[in-house]
Amino acid sequence: MKKLLIISAVFFTIIYFLFLNDYFEYRQVKTDRTTESCNSYYLQFPSGYFTEDVRAIEIEVTRDIEKVRWFFRDYPNSEYLPLVSLINLELWNEEINNYELSVTDNFDKDAINFFKSVLIFMRDSGKSTINMNITGLTDLKNFENYPKDVIDDWNYWGSLGDYKKIVSGNIENITNNYSKNDIVKYENSLLSIINDKFESMLSDNFIKVVLTNDKYMGNSLQIDISYKIKNQIQDQDQDKYPAVWVLYDQPSSNNQSKSELFKSYFLGISIDFKLDFYMPNNLKSFHFEKSTTPLDKINNIRSNSSHYKILTTQNFENFANEIANKFGIKSKIQQ
Repeated sequence: MKKLLIISAVFFTIIYFLFLNDYFEYRQVKTDRTTESCNSYYLQFPSGYFTEDVRAIEIEVTRDIEKVRWFFRDYPNSEYLPLVSLINLELWNEEINNYELSVTDNFDKDAINFFKSVLIFMRDSGKSTINMNITGLTDLKNFENYPKDVIDDWNYWGSLGDYKKIVSGNIENITNNYSKNDIVKYENSLLSIINDKFESMLSDNFIKVVLTNDKYMGNSLQIDISYKIKNQIQDQDQDKYPAVWVLYDQPSSNNQSKSELFKSYFLGISIDFKLDFYMPNNLKSFHFEKSTTPLDKINNIRSNSSHYKILTTQNFENFANEIANKFGIKSKIQQ
């Protein structure tokens, strides 16, 4: 019995001093109120008795929105909820105010008002994620599938052009460059670009755009994008003619003629986009459409294998930039 009492006394003494060490480290955090002191507490007491208290102090010190969200998740009934909720509100209001200040008169007023409503909804509902669904189709035609008069005209123009080459027999197949895997890569690049645009508008980690397989069903904050990849036309007034681009080598000497540098022709592409941005329960929505073509600055593509990827990515980037312009989103560099 005596031995048991001694063991119990030793056990409770150890627990007592462990608690005191935990308590004194927590008191140090309360005194210092620094990120370093908080991290020191977590390191020494990974499951410390005062972890909740220290995390509340850390939020006051760092005003980090992710730490606020983690606190809500881990301590739904905390005595610190009023404090953390107030900080969350202040952080969101600062971001919304900064967004309004960054917008100029050049942007779409309806889009600006809608996006402000989205931010207020996210603030009030504790949301940080916007779903995005992308669905598309290809409606592409190889050069040899055009009417004979179109083919003959292009062959004539090509024979008289700088490269002195007819198009038939010297043009790459376009449909082979849009396999299912290619489409997935293009859609992922669009998601990445749009995500970067939205994240650049606010401070780090406020908004994230994630890909979903489902179209808007009425209960989510969601962007639905549909697109159609088609042949780029040469001229709006002559829409039966496809745009034909030239792939050529870099000159190795000043004496090389353009016909010597010629590698192949390839068809241009354009993309028709539609965007629908929904708030849950159809509170509000925003819609716009845009047809994009590659920019002139990449007319002279010199890549042997990635020109269709460059053309398509350029179109997707153009659309993402259009979204940014609609909603008044500037990059942090521009700001």
